[in-house]
Amino acid sequence: MLIAATQWLFNFVITKVTPSAINSIGWKTFLMFAIFCLAMAIFVWVFVPETKQLTLEQIDVVFGVVDAETRAKDIEKAIEVEKSKAGVDYEEGDERVVTKT
Repeated sequence: MLIAATQWLFNFVITKVTPSAINSIGWKTFLMFAIFCLAMAIFVWVFVPETKQLTLEQIDVVFGVVDAETRAKDIEKAIEVEKSKAGVDYEEGDERVVTKT
């Protein structure tokens, strides 16, 4: 909620400031916005961790939402729940699937 409110606030500020800036400094207003965008791109390139080809669970670990051990336990528990819902037993290290009746 706070993030959305901040986004709306900055959109409002940009909308109010841009006409005055264009009247005051003219075409340099767009140069100013270009410099801000370039600075943002450099910041992201340097400081934001790469998340390409990571699962959501792995991204939680990267950003410190949860530690790796807790996340692994949560995943194992979720897999067990899904197995029990499906009525299927998987033998460890075995390719066979045994269906519960």
